[in-house]
Amino acid sequence: MQTIFLPPRVGKTYALIDIAHRDGLYIITKDIKEARRVFELAQKVNKKVRFPMTYDDIKRGKFIGTDTETILIDDADEFIEFMCKPLAVRAIALTRREGDLY
Repeated sequence: MQTIFLPPRVGKTYALIDIAHRDGLYIITKDIKEARRVFELAQKVNKKVRFPMTYDDIKRGKFIGTDTETILIDDADEFIEFMCKPLAVRAIALTRREGDLY
């Protein structure tokens, strides 16, 4: 798993769009509004991507029965909080690996 760790508004989503375009993967976003924004952003930079799934789609198992085996998660901190509800996430630990973007 590659980690893209950058400040807000610096290009994390663009990096995911590049990977999604290259590898044909779904980007997972917090909601349908964000899914539309990411999809339109990809079109704006001429990158063909699948229409993103949402955090709720993943929780409901929308990917089951599809060819989806690998995903890209936008705003992974929010995804972790969503998946752990109603528990509050106080901290997470990530391992820095070769190929990560910082």
